[in-house]
Amino acid sequence: MSAAKPVILCVDDEKTVLNSLRQELEYSLGTHYVFELAESAEEGIEILNDLFLQGHDVPVVISDQLMPGMKGDEFLAHVHKMSPEVRTILLTGQASAQSVGNAVNQAGLFRYIAKPWDDKDLRLSVEEAAKSYFLNRQLSAQVKVLSDLNLATKLLSEEVNPEQLARKFLRLAVSDTEADRGIIVLDTAAGPLMFSGSVLANRSYLDNQWLGRDELAQVWPLKLLDHARVGSGPLCLANASEVGDFAREADVRRLQTRSVLAHPIEGSEGNVGVIYLESARIKFFSRERIEFISLLSAHAGICLDNALLYQNLEAKVQERTRVITEKTEQITDSIEYARRIQQAILPNVSVLGQAFADALVFYLPKDIVSGDFYWFSEVGGDLVIAAVDCTGHGVPGAFMAVLGNNLLTQVVKEGRTTQPDRVLERLHHAVREALKQYDPSAQIQDGMDMAVLRFRGKDRTQVEFAGARRPLWLVRAGTLAEVKASRSPVGGSQHGVGATDTAHYSLETISLSQGDMLYLTTDGLADQFGGPDGRKFSPRRLQEVLIALAPLPISEQAQRLRQHLDLWRGTRPQTDDILLMGIRI
Repeated sequence: MSAAKPVILCVDDEKTVLNSLRQELEYSLGTHYVFELAESAEEGIEILNDLFLQGHDVPVVISDQLMPGMKGDEFLAHVHKMSPEVRTILLTGQASAQSVGNAVNQAGLFRYIAKPWDDKDLRLSVEEAAKSYFLNRQLSAQVKVLSDLNLATKLLSEEVNPEQLARKFLRLAVSDTEADRGIIVLDTAAGPLMFSGSVLANRSYLDNQWLGRDELAQVWPLKLLDHARVGSGPLCLANASEVGDFAREADVRRLQTRSVLAHPIEGSEGNVGVIYLESARIKFFSRERIEFISLLSAHAGICLDNALLYQNLEAKVQERTRVITEKTEQITDSIEYARRIQQAILPNVSVLGQAFADALVFYLPKDIVSGDFYWFSEVGGDLVIAAVDCTGHGVPGAFMAVLGNNLLTQVVKEGRTTQPDRVLERLHHAVREALKQYDPSAQIQDGMDMAVLRFRGKDRTQVEFAGARRPLWLVRAGTLAEVKASRSPVGGSQHGVGATDTAHYSLETISLSQGDMLYLTTDGLADQFGGPDGRKFSPRRLQEVLIALAPLPISEQAQRLRQHLDLWRGTRPQTDDILLMGIRI
Protein backbone atom coordinates (compact mmCIF):
# COMPACT_ATOMS: atom_id res chain seq x y z
CA MET A 1 0.00 0.00 0.00
CA SER A 2 1.48 3.38 -1.03
CA ALA A 3 1.81 5.78 1.89
CA ALA A 4 1.47 8.73 -0.47
CA LYS A 5 -2.07 7.86 -1.53
CA PRO A 6 -5.22 8.38 0.55
CA VAL A 7 -7.23 5.28 1.45
CA ILE A 8 -10.88 4.47 0.77
CA LEU A 9 -12.26 1.73 3.04
CA CYS A 10 -15.04 -0.62 1.80
CA VAL A 11 -16.88 -2.86 4.29
CA ASP A 12 -19.27 -5.70 3.32
CA ASP A 13 -19.69 -9.25 4.62
CA GLU A 14 -19.92 -10.61 1.05
CA LYS A 15 -16.56 -11.09 -0.65
CA THR A 16 -18.06 -10.97 -4.13
CA VAL A 17 -19.61 -7.57 -3.41
CA LEU A 18 -16.33 -6.25 -2.00
CA ASN A 19 -14.36 -7.46 -4.98
CA SER A 20 -16.88 -6.00 -7.39
CA LEU A 21 -16.86 -2.70 -5.50
CA ARG A 22 -13.06 -2.51 -5.50
CA GLN A 23 -12.88 -3.46 -9.17
CA GLU A 24 -15.33 -0.72 -10.14
CA LEU A 25 -13.64 1.98 -8.02
CA GLU A 26 -10.08 0.99 -8.91
CA TYR A 27 -10.97 1.17 -12.58
CA SER A 28 -11.94 4.84 -12.30
CA LEU A 29 -10.13 6.07 -9.17
CA GLY A 30 -7.18 3.72 -8.65
CA THR A 31 -4.68 6.29 -9.87
CA HIS A 32 -5.37 8.56 -6.90
CA TYR A 33 -6.56 6.24 -4.11
CA VAL A 34 -5.75 2.94 -2.41
CA PHE A 35 -8.70 0.67 -1.51
CA GLU A 36 -8.83 -1.37 1.71
CA LEU A 37 -11.46 -4.11 2.20
CA ALA A 38 -13.05 -5.43 5.40
CA GLU A 39 -15.62 -8.23 5.75
CA SER A 40 -17.08 -6.93 9.02
CA ALA A 41 -17.50 -3.68 10.93
CA GLU A 42 -15.10 -4.93 13.60
CA GLU A 43 -12.40 -5.60 11.02
CA GLY A 44 -13.08 -2.20 9.49
CA ILE A 45 -12.50 -0.49 12.85
CA GLU A 46 -9.18 -2.32 13.28
CA ILE A 47 -8.05 -1.23 9.81
CA LEU A 48 -9.06 2.37 10.48
CA ASN A 49 -7.18 2.42 13.78
CA ASP A 50 -4.04 1.22 11.98
CA LEU A 51 -4.47 3.74 9.15
CA PHE A 52 -5.00 6.68 11.51
CA LEU A 53 -2.06 5.56 13.66
CA GLN A 54 0.17 5.54 10.57
CA GLY A 55 -1.04 8.99 9.55
CA HIS A 56 -2.98 8.00 6.42
CA ASP A 57 -5.77 10.13 5.00
CA VAL A 58 -9.07 8.22 4.90
CA PRO A 59 -11.47 10.51 3.01
CA VAL A 60 -14.32 8.00 2.44
CA VAL A 61 -15.72 4.91 4.19
CA ILE A 62 -18.35 2.83 2.34
CA SER A 63 -20.35 0.25 4.29
CA ASP A 64 -23.12 -2.30 3.78
CA GLN A 65 -26.01 -2.20 6.30
CA LEU A 66 -26.83 -5.85 7.07
CA MET A 67 -23.73 -7.55 8.45
CA PRO A 68 -23.12 -10.03 11.29
CA GLY A 69 -22.44 -8.26 14.58
CA MET A 70 -22.30 -4.49 14.23
CA LYS A 71 -24.68 -3.11 11.55
CA GLY A 72 -23.67 -0.59 8.93
CA ASP A 73 -25.32 2.46 10.53
CA GLU A 74 -23.71 1.62 13.89
CA PHE A 75 -20.33 1.16 12.24
CA LEU A 76 -20.53 4.48 10.37
CA ALA A 77 -21.57 6.24 13.59
CA HIS A 78 -18.45 4.77 15.22
CA VAL A 79 -16.33 5.98 12.28
CA HIS A 80 -17.83 9.47 12.67
CA LYS A 81 -16.78 9.51 16.34
CA MET A 82 -13.26 8.38 15.41
CA SER A 83 -12.89 11.10 12.76
CA PRO A 84 -15.79 13.49 12.00
CA GLU A 85 -14.01 14.63 8.83
CA VAL A 86 -14.40 11.23 7.12
CA ARG A 87 -17.24 11.15 4.57
CA THR A 88 -19.50 8.11 5.07
CA ILE A 89 -21.57 6.31 2.41
CA LEU A 90 -24.18 3.58 3.11
CA LEU A 91 -24.32 1.14 0.18
CA THR A 92 -26.97 -1.54 0.61
CA GLY A 93 -30.12 -2.96 -0.84
CA GLN A 94 -31.82 -3.81 2.47
CA ALA A 95 -31.49 -0.72 4.67
CA SER A 96 -34.59 0.40 6.55
CA ALA A 97 -35.62 4.04 6.80
CA GLN A 98 -34.66 3.92 10.47
CA SER A 99 -31.13 2.68 9.77
CA VAL A 100 -30.62 5.34 7.10
CA GLY A 101 -31.96 7.95 9.52
CA ASN A 102 -29.57 6.74 12.20
CA ALA A 103 -26.66 7.02 9.77
CA VAL A 104 -27.70 10.57 8.81
CA ASN A 105 -28.11 11.73 12.41
CA GLN A 106 -25.24 9.92 14.08
CA ALA A 107 -22.70 9.40 11.29
CA GLY A 108 -23.09 12.59 9.24
CA LEU A 109 -24.04 10.36 6.28
CA PHE A 110 -22.81 11.89 3.03
CA ARG A 111 -24.83 9.64 0.71
CA TYR A 112 -27.07 6.56 0.67
CA ILE A 113 -26.80 4.39 -2.47
CA ALA A 114 -29.10 1.44 -3.09
CA LYS A 115 -27.92 -1.90 -4.46
CA PRO A 116 -27.53 -2.78 -7.24
CA TRP A 117 -25.67 0.47 -7.74
CA ASP A 118 -25.34 2.53 -10.88
CA ASP A 119 -21.62 2.56 -11.78
CA LYS A 120 -21.57 6.23 -12.77
CA ASP A 121 -23.55 7.31 -9.71
CA LEU A 122 -21.25 5.33 -7.41
CA ARG A 123 -18.09 6.77 -8.96
CA LEU A 124 -19.35 10.36 -8.89
CA SER A 125 -20.57 10.01 -5.30
CA VAL A 126 -17.20 8.72 -4.09
CA GLU A 127 -15.32 11.39 -6.06
CA GLU A 128 -17.56 14.14 -4.63
CA ALA A 129 -17.21 12.79 -1.09
CA ALA A 130 -13.41 12.68 -1.33
CA LYS A 131 -13.30 16.15 -2.87
CA SER A 132 -15.47 17.49 -0.03
CA TYR A 133 -13.15 15.89 2.54
CA PHE A 134 -9.93 17.39 1.16
CA LEU A 135 -11.46 20.81 0.43
CA ASN A 136 -12.79 21.04 3.97
CA ARG A 137 -9.40 20.06 5.43
CA GLN A 138 -7.56 22.52 3.23
CA LEU A 139 -9.86 25.42 4.04
CA SER A 140 -9.89 24.67 7.78
CA ALA A 141 -6.09 24.51 7.84
CA GLN A 142 -5.76 27.77 5.92
CA VAL A 143 -8.26 29.56 8.15
CA LYS A 144 -6.38 28.34 11.25
CA VAL A 145 -3.08 29.62 9.83
CA LEU A 146 -4.61 33.05 9.23
CA SER A 147 -6.25 33.14 12.66
CA ASP A 148 -3.08 32.08 14.51
CA LEU A 149 -0.98 34.44 12.43
CA ASN A 150 -3.28 37.38 13.12
CA LEU A 151 -2.98 36.89 16.89
CA ALA A 152 0.75 36.09 16.85
CA THR A 153 1.72 39.13 14.77
CA LYS A 154 -0.30 41.36 17.09
CA LEU A 155 1.53 39.97 20.15
CA LEU A 156 4.94 40.41 18.50
CA SER A 157 4.15 43.95 17.41
CA GLU A 158 3.53 44.95 21.04
CA GLU A 159 7.11 44.04 22.12
CA VAL A 160 10.03 46.46 21.66
CA ASN A 161 12.70 44.70 23.77
CA PRO A 162 14.78 42.42 21.48
CA GLU A 163 15.37 39.71 24.12
CA GLN A 164 11.75 39.60 25.24
CA LEU A 165 10.68 39.65 21.59
CA ALA A 166 12.89 36.61 20.90
CA ARG A 167 11.38 34.69 23.84
CA LYS A 168 7.84 35.57 22.79
CA PHE A 169 8.53 34.61 19.16
CA LEU A 170 9.93 31.22 20.21
CA ARG A 171 7.00 30.53 22.53
CA LEU A 172 4.46 31.35 19.81
CA ALA A 173 6.31 29.27 17.20
CA VAL A 174 6.48 26.16 19.42
CA SER A 175 2.89 26.54 20.64
CA ASP A 176 1.15 27.28 17.35
CA THR A 177 2.99 24.61 15.33
CA GLU A 178 2.62 22.07 18.21
CA ALA A 179 6.33 21.29 17.96
CA ASP A 180 8.04 19.51 20.87
CA ARG A 181 10.80 22.09 21.30
CA GLY A 182 12.61 24.91 19.57
CA ILE A 183 15.54 27.29 19.77
CA ILE A 184 16.04 30.81 18.45
CA VAL A 185 19.49 32.24 17.71
CA LEU A 186 19.91 36.00 17.15
CA ASP A 187 23.18 37.29 15.74
CA THR A 188 24.04 40.43 17.70
CA ALA A 189 27.12 42.65 17.80
CA ALA A 190 28.14 40.93 21.05
CA GLY A 191 27.80 37.45 19.56
CA PRO A 192 25.00 34.90 19.21
CA LEU A 193 22.07 35.30 21.62
CA MET A 194 20.30 31.94 22.14
CA PHE A 195 17.02 30.99 23.76
CA SER A 196 15.57 27.47 23.80
CA GLY A 197 12.20 26.15 24.83
CA SER A 198 10.40 22.84 25.10
CA VAL A 199 6.93 21.51 25.81
CA LEU A 200 6.63 19.35 28.95
CA ALA A 201 4.47 16.23 29.31
CA ASN A 202 1.55 18.31 30.62
CA ARG A 203 1.90 20.64 27.58
CA SER A 204 3.22 23.47 29.75
CA TYR A 205 6.15 25.45 28.37
CA LEU A 206 9.70 25.71 29.72
CA ASP A 207 12.32 28.11 28.34
CA ASN A 208 15.96 28.86 29.13
CA GLN A 209 18.80 31.09 28.01
CA TRP A 210 21.80 29.12 26.73
CA LEU A 211 25.14 30.68 27.54
CA GLY A 212 27.73 28.26 26.13
CA ARG A 213 28.17 26.11 23.04
CA ASP A 214 29.37 23.09 25.09
CA GLU A 215 26.20 23.13 27.16
CA LEU A 216 24.18 23.60 23.98
CA ALA A 217 25.80 20.56 22.34
CA GLN A 218 24.49 18.23 25.05
CA VAL A 219 20.87 18.52 23.95
CA TRP A 220 20.83 20.02 20.43
CA PRO A 221 22.23 18.70 17.10
CA LEU A 222 24.81 21.42 16.44
CA LYS A 223 25.46 20.33 12.85
CA LEU A 224 21.85 20.91 11.95
CA LEU A 225 21.62 24.12 13.94
CA ASP A 226 24.79 25.55 12.35
CA HIS A 227 23.57 24.60 8.89
CA ALA A 228 20.26 26.34 9.56
CA ARG A 229 22.08 29.49 10.74
CA VAL A 230 24.30 29.82 7.68
CA GLY A 231 21.95 28.24 5.12
CA SER A 232 20.50 30.22 2.26
CA GLY A 233 16.87 29.44 3.04
CA PRO A 234 14.36 27.37 5.02
CA LEU A 235 15.24 23.81 6.06
CA CYS A 236 12.58 21.10 6.46
CA LEU A 237 13.46 17.46 7.22
CA ALA A 238 10.97 14.61 7.61
CA ASN A 239 13.30 12.22 9.51
CA ALA A 240 16.78 13.69 9.96
CA SER A 241 18.44 10.72 11.73
CA GLU A 242 17.30 8.15 9.14
CA VAL A 243 17.27 9.87 5.74
CA GLY A 244 19.26 12.63 4.05
CA ASP A 245 22.58 14.45 4.31
CA PHE A 246 22.58 14.64 8.11
CA ALA A 247 21.72 11.02 8.94
CA ARG A 248 25.41 10.13 9.47
CA GLU A 249 26.13 13.03 11.85
CA ALA A 250 26.96 11.75 15.33
CA ASP A 251 24.90 14.30 17.29
CA VAL A 252 21.89 13.84 14.97
CA ARG A 253 21.96 10.05 15.46
CA ARG A 254 22.68 10.33 19.21
CA LEU A 255 19.70 12.62 19.78
CA GLN A 256 17.53 10.62 17.30
CA THR A 257 16.40 13.81 15.64
CA ARG A 258 13.23 13.35 13.60
CA SER A 259 11.23 16.19 12.02
CA VAL A 260 13.05 19.52 11.72
CA LEU A 261 11.85 22.93 10.57
CA ALA A 262 14.28 25.87 10.50
CA HIS A 263 13.62 29.29 9.00
CA PRO A 264 15.83 32.36 8.72
CA ILE A 265 14.74 35.58 10.40
CA GLU A 266 15.30 38.36 7.90
CA GLY A 267 15.80 41.97 8.86
CA SER A 268 16.15 44.92 6.53
CA GLU A 269 19.88 44.23 6.09
CA GLY A 270 19.75 40.44 5.75
CA ASN A 271 19.50 37.48 8.14
CA VAL A 272 19.54 38.41 11.84
CA GLY A 273 18.99 34.90 13.18
CA VAL A 274 17.14 31.62 12.82
CA ILE A 275 14.15 29.85 14.40
CA TYR A 276 14.69 26.08 14.69
CA LEU A 277 11.90 23.63 15.67
CA GLU A 278 11.83 19.87 16.29
CA SER A 279 9.23 17.16 16.68
CA ALA A 280 9.78 13.53 17.69
CA ARG A 281 7.22 12.55 15.05
CA ILE A 282 8.15 11.78 11.44
CA LYS A 283 6.88 14.06 8.63
CA PHE A 284 5.36 16.35 11.23
CA PHE A 285 5.69 19.81 9.70
CA SER A 286 2.85 20.18 7.20
CA ARG A 287 2.60 22.79 4.46
CA GLU A 288 0.34 24.89 6.71
CA ARG A 289 2.84 24.80 9.60
CA ILE A 290 5.69 25.74 7.25
CA GLU A 291 3.64 28.62 5.81
CA PHE A 292 2.81 29.85 9.32
CA ILE A 293 6.48 29.90 10.39
CA SER A 294 7.50 31.58 7.13
CA LEU A 295 4.99 34.42 7.58
CA LEU A 296 5.61 34.74 11.32
CA SER A 297 9.40 34.81 10.79
CA ALA A 298 8.95 37.59 8.25
CA HIS A 299 6.94 39.60 10.76
CA ALA A 300 9.40 38.80 13.57
CA GLY A 301 12.18 40.21 11.40
CA ILE A 302 10.25 43.44 11.06
CA CYS A 303 9.59 43.57 14.80
CA LEU A 304 13.25 42.89 15.61
CA ASP A 305 14.24 45.70 13.26
CA ASN A 306 11.85 48.02 15.06
CA ALA A 307 13.07 46.89 18.48
CA LEU A 308 16.68 47.58 17.51
CA LEU A 309 15.61 50.92 16.12
CA TYR A 310 14.15 51.88 19.49
CA GLN A 311 17.26 50.59 21.23
CA ASN A 312 19.85 52.22 18.95
CA LEU A 313 17.86 55.32 17.96
CA GLU A 314 18.47 54.67 14.28
CA ALA A 315 16.19 56.54 11.89
CA LYS A 316 15.59 54.23 8.94
CA VAL A 317 11.89 54.82 8.37
CA GLN A 318 11.95 54.61 4.57
CA GLU A 319 13.73 51.25 4.55
CA ARG A 320 11.42 49.86 7.23
CA THR A 321 8.41 50.97 5.22
CA ARG A 322 9.66 49.04 2.21
CA VAL A 323 10.22 45.90 4.29
CA ILE A 324 6.82 46.21 5.98
CA THR A 325 5.15 46.65 2.59
CA GLU A 326 6.82 43.53 1.21
CA LYS A 327 5.92 41.43 4.24
CA THR A 328 2.36 42.78 4.30
CA GLU A 329 2.06 41.66 0.68
CA GLN A 330 3.00 38.15 1.79
CA ILE A 331 0.18 38.15 4.33
CA THR A 332 -2.17 39.62 1.72
CA ASP A 333 -1.14 36.86 -0.69
CA SER A 334 -2.08 34.33 1.97
CA ILE A 335 -5.52 35.94 2.37
CA GLU A 336 -5.82 35.93 -1.44
CA TYR A 337 -5.20 32.19 -1.28
CA ALA A 338 -8.03 31.94 1.28
CA ARG A 339 -10.24 33.86 -1.20
CA ARG A 340 -9.52 31.28 -3.91
CA ILE A 341 -10.45 28.51 -1.51
CA GLN A 342 -13.64 30.35 -0.51
CA GLN A 343 -14.61 30.77 -4.17
CA ALA A 344 -13.88 27.08 -4.76
CA ILE A 345 -16.56 26.04 -2.27
CA LEU A 346 -19.18 28.30 -3.89
CA PRO A 347 -21.40 26.36 -6.32
CA ASN A 348 -21.10 26.78 -10.08
CA VAL A 349 -23.65 29.37 -11.28
CA SER A 350 -24.03 27.56 -14.61
CA VAL A 351 -25.69 24.68 -12.74
CA LEU A 352 -28.36 27.10 -11.52
CA GLY A 353 -28.81 28.46 -15.04
CA GLN A 354 -29.54 24.96 -16.33
CA ALA A 355 -32.41 24.55 -13.87
CA PHE A 356 -34.21 27.76 -14.93
CA ALA A 357 -34.74 29.96 -17.95
CA ASP A 358 -31.76 31.97 -16.72
CA ALA A 359 -30.03 32.87 -13.47
CA LEU A 360 -27.93 35.75 -12.10
CA VAL A 361 -25.44 35.92 -9.22
CA PHE A 362 -24.13 39.47 -8.63
CA TYR A 363 -21.38 38.97 -6.03
CA LEU A 364 -18.94 41.70 -4.88
CA PRO A 365 -16.95 41.15 -1.66
CA LYS A 366 -16.02 44.39 0.13
CA ASP A 367 -12.57 43.05 0.97
CA ILE A 368 -10.55 40.12 -0.40
CA VAL A 369 -12.76 37.53 1.31
CA SER A 370 -16.48 37.89 1.98
CA GLY A 371 -19.06 37.39 4.71
CA ASP A 372 -21.81 36.98 2.09
CA PHE A 373 -22.18 33.72 0.19
CA TYR A 374 -24.64 31.89 -2.04
CA TRP A 375 -25.51 28.23 -1.81
CA PHE A 376 -27.66 25.78 -3.73
CA SER A 377 -27.96 22.04 -4.07
CA GLU A 378 -30.32 19.38 -5.40
CA VAL A 379 -31.31 16.93 -2.65
CA GLY A 380 -33.77 14.11 -3.19
CA GLY A 381 -35.16 15.84 -6.30
CA ASP A 382 -35.70 19.17 -4.49
CA LEU A 383 -33.63 22.25 -5.41
CA VAL A 384 -32.71 24.39 -2.40
CA ILE A 385 -31.27 27.90 -2.93
CA ALA A 386 -29.96 30.31 -0.28
CA ALA A 387 -28.52 33.83 -0.17
CA VAL A 388 -26.67 34.42 3.11
CA ASP A 389 -25.34 37.53 4.88
CA CYS A 390 -23.01 36.68 7.81
CA THR A 391 -22.04 39.04 10.60
CA GLY A 392 -19.06 41.17 9.55
CA HIS A 393 -16.98 41.21 6.39
CA GLY A 394 -13.34 40.57 5.48
CA VAL A 395 -11.55 37.76 7.35
CA PRO A 396 -14.01 37.68 10.34
CA GLY A 397 -16.97 37.53 7.96
CA ALA A 398 -15.24 34.84 5.90
CA PHE A 399 -14.81 32.67 9.01
CA MET A 400 -18.58 32.89 9.58
CA ALA A 401 -19.22 32.20 5.87
CA VAL A 402 -17.11 29.03 6.01
CA LEU A 403 -19.01 27.92 9.11
CA GLY A 404 -22.37 28.75 7.48
CA ASN A 405 -21.49 26.91 4.26
CA ASN A 406 -20.42 23.78 6.15
CA LEU A 407 -23.51 23.84 8.40
CA LEU A 408 -25.86 24.36 5.43
CA THR A 409 -24.30 21.31 3.79
CA GLN A 410 -24.78 19.30 6.98
CA VAL A 411 -28.41 20.39 7.43
CA VAL A 412 -29.58 20.11 3.80
CA LYS A 413 -27.34 17.59 2.01
CA GLU A 414 -26.35 15.33 4.88
CA GLY A 415 -29.45 15.90 7.08
CA ARG A 416 -31.82 15.74 4.07
CA THR A 417 -33.77 18.76 5.35
CA THR A 418 -35.12 20.82 2.41
CA GLN A 419 -38.23 22.64 3.69
CA PRO A 420 -37.04 26.28 4.02
CA ASP A 421 -38.43 27.07 7.48
CA ARG A 422 -37.02 23.84 8.90
CA VAL A 423 -33.67 24.53 7.24
CA LEU A 424 -33.53 27.88 9.06
CA GLU A 425 -34.58 26.34 12.38
CA ARG A 426 -31.96 23.57 12.25
CA LEU A 427 -29.29 25.98 11.03
CA HIS A 428 -30.12 28.39 13.87
CA HIS A 429 -29.47 25.72 16.50
CA ALA A 430 -26.38 24.44 14.64
CA VAL A 431 -24.82 27.94 14.60
CA ARG A 432 -25.60 28.50 18.30
CA GLU A 433 -24.07 25.13 19.19
CA ALA A 434 -20.99 25.68 17.01
CA LEU A 435 -20.32 29.10 18.58
CA LYS A 436 -21.31 27.90 22.10
CA GLN A 437 -24.02 30.58 22.30
CA TYR A 438 -26.11 28.48 24.69
CA ASP A 439 -23.41 29.04 27.31
CA PRO A 440 -24.43 31.94 29.63
CA SER A 441 -20.83 33.18 29.51
CA ALA A 442 -20.73 33.19 25.69
CA GLN A 443 -19.09 36.29 24.22
CA ILE A 444 -19.79 35.60 20.53
CA GLN A 445 -23.34 36.38 19.49
CA ASP A 446 -22.70 36.48 15.74
CA GLY A 447 -25.12 34.97 13.26
CA MET A 448 -26.47 35.43 9.77
CA ASP A 449 -29.46 36.75 7.82
CA MET A 450 -30.61 34.66 4.91
CA ALA A 451 -33.33 33.80 2.41
CA VAL A 452 -34.08 30.20 1.41
CA LEU A 453 -36.08 28.86 -1.57
CA ARG A 454 -37.19 25.34 -2.40
CA PHE A 455 -38.45 24.10 -5.78
CA ARG A 456 -39.99 20.65 -5.48
CA GLY A 457 -38.91 18.29 -8.24
CA LYS A 458 -39.13 19.75 -11.74
CA ASP A 459 -42.17 21.88 -10.83
CA ARG A 460 -41.58 25.58 -11.49
CA THR A 461 -45.18 26.72 -10.95
CA GLN A 462 -44.65 27.11 -7.18
CA VAL A 463 -41.81 27.96 -4.85
CA GLU A 464 -41.54 27.70 -1.06
CA PHE A 465 -39.80 30.52 0.81
CA ALA A 466 -38.62 31.27 4.32
CA GLY A 467 -36.42 34.18 5.33
CA ALA A 468 -34.41 35.22 8.34
CA ARG A 469 -34.57 39.03 8.03
CA ARG A 470 -34.09 38.81 4.25
CA PRO A 471 -37.18 38.94 1.97
CA LEU A 472 -38.03 37.51 -1.45
CA TRP A 473 -38.86 39.97 -4.24
CA LEU A 474 -41.06 38.83 -7.15
CA VAL A 475 -41.18 41.00 -10.29
CA ARG A 476 -44.07 40.24 -12.64
CA ALA A 477 -45.40 42.38 -15.49
CA GLY A 478 -43.69 45.56 -14.28
CA THR A 479 -44.67 45.30 -10.62
CA LEU A 480 -42.70 44.08 -7.59
CA ALA A 481 -44.24 42.09 -4.75
CA GLU A 482 -42.32 41.51 -1.53
CA VAL A 483 -42.68 38.29 0.45
CA LYS A 484 -41.58 39.37 3.92
CA ALA A 485 -39.08 37.47 6.04
CA SER A 486 -39.29 36.53 9.71
CA ARG A 487 -37.65 38.95 12.14
CA SER A 488 -35.44 36.30 13.76
CA PRO A 489 -31.85 35.94 12.51
CA VAL A 490 -30.03 32.61 12.25
CA GLY A 491 -27.77 32.19 15.28
CA GLY A 492 -27.14 34.81 17.95
CA SER A 493 -29.68 35.51 20.66
CA GLN A 494 -32.95 37.37 20.49
CA HIS A 495 -33.26 37.69 24.28
CA GLY A 496 -29.78 38.45 25.55
CA VAL A 497 -26.43 36.73 25.87
CA GLY A 498 -26.67 33.04 26.73
CA ALA A 499 -30.46 32.92 26.36
CA THR A 500 -31.98 29.60 25.25
CA ASP A 501 -34.55 31.18 22.93
CA THR A 502 -36.03 29.40 19.93
CA ALA A 503 -36.22 31.26 16.62
CA HIS A 504 -39.40 30.90 14.51
CA TYR A 505 -39.53 31.23 10.73
CA SER A 506 -42.68 31.32 8.62
CA LEU A 507 -43.09 29.27 5.44
CA GLU A 508 -44.70 30.86 2.38
CA THR A 509 -45.77 29.13 -0.85
CA ILE A 510 -45.86 31.39 -3.93
CA SER A 511 -47.47 30.58 -7.28
CA LEU A 512 -45.31 31.46 -10.28
CA SER A 513 -45.82 32.24 -13.96
CA GLN A 514 -43.48 31.93 -16.90
CA GLY A 515 -41.25 35.00 -17.17
CA ASP A 516 -41.38 35.88 -13.46
CA MET A 517 -38.12 37.17 -11.92
CA LEU A 518 -37.27 36.16 -8.35
CA TYR A 519 -34.62 38.18 -6.47
CA LEU A 520 -32.77 37.34 -3.25
CA THR A 521 -30.36 39.92 -1.87
CA THR A 522 -28.26 40.74 1.16
CA ASP A 523 -28.28 44.29 2.52
CA GLY A 524 -25.00 45.32 0.86
CA LEU A 525 -26.48 47.08 -2.19
CA ALA A 526 -29.23 48.86 -0.28
CA ASP A 527 -26.79 50.07 2.42
CA GLN A 528 -24.19 51.47 0.01
CA PHE A 529 -23.49 55.14 0.77
CA GLY A 530 -23.34 57.54 -2.16
CA GLY A 531 -25.29 59.97 -4.26
CA PRO A 532 -25.07 63.76 -3.94
CA ASP A 533 -25.92 63.71 -0.20
CA GLY A 534 -23.92 60.63 0.89
CA ARG A 535 -27.05 58.63 1.75
CA LYS A 536 -27.79 54.92 1.51
CA PHE A 537 -28.97 53.52 -1.81
CA SER A 538 -32.04 52.15 0.09
CA PRO A 539 -34.29 49.09 -0.53
CA ARG A 540 -36.88 51.27 -2.27
CA ARG A 541 -34.39 52.57 -4.86
CA LEU A 542 -33.06 49.03 -5.42
CA GLN A 543 -36.60 47.74 -6.00
CA GLU A 544 -37.17 50.43 -8.63
CA VAL A 545 -33.95 49.42 -10.38
CA LEU A 546 -34.93 45.72 -10.38
CA ILE A 547 -38.38 46.48 -11.82
CA ALA A 548 -36.66 48.26 -14.72
CA LEU A 549 -34.04 45.53 -15.20
CA ALA A 550 -36.29 42.45 -14.87
CA PRO A 551 -37.29 42.24 -18.59
CA LEU A 552 -33.62 42.45 -19.71
CA PRO A 553 -31.36 39.45 -20.37
CA ILE A 554 -29.50 38.27 -17.28
CA SER A 555 -26.07 39.30 -18.60
CA GLU A 556 -27.32 42.82 -19.23
CA GLN A 557 -28.93 42.96 -15.78
CA ALA A 558 -25.54 42.31 -14.15
CA GLN A 559 -23.88 45.00 -16.28
CA ARG A 560 -26.59 47.57 -15.49
CA LEU A 561 -26.46 46.76 -11.74
CA ARG A 562 -22.72 47.46 -11.72
CA GLN A 563 -23.30 50.75 -13.55
CA HIS A 564 -25.95 51.83 -11.03
CA LEU A 565 -23.67 50.88 -8.13
CA ASP A 566 -20.59 52.68 -9.51
CA LEU A 567 -22.58 55.81 -10.38
CA TRP A 568 -24.13 55.94 -6.90
CA ARG A 569 -20.92 55.14 -5.03
CA GLY A 570 -18.68 57.53 -6.92
CA THR A 571 -15.34 57.82 -5.09
CA ARG A 572 -16.70 56.45 -1.80
CA PRO A 573 -15.49 53.01 -0.62
CA GLN A 574 -17.77 49.98 -0.83
CA THR A 575 -19.75 49.85 2.43
CA ASP A 576 -20.36 46.11 2.77
CA ASP A 577 -20.24 42.79 0.93
CA ILE A 578 -22.78 42.68 -1.90
CA LEU A 579 -24.81 39.69 -3.10
CA LEU A 580 -27.89 39.62 -5.32
CA MET A 581 -29.34 36.48 -6.91
CA GLY A 582 -31.89 36.53 -9.71
CA ILE A 583 -33.88 33.61 -11.19
CA ARG A 584 -36.11 33.78 -14.25
CA ILE A 585 -38.95 31.26 -14.37
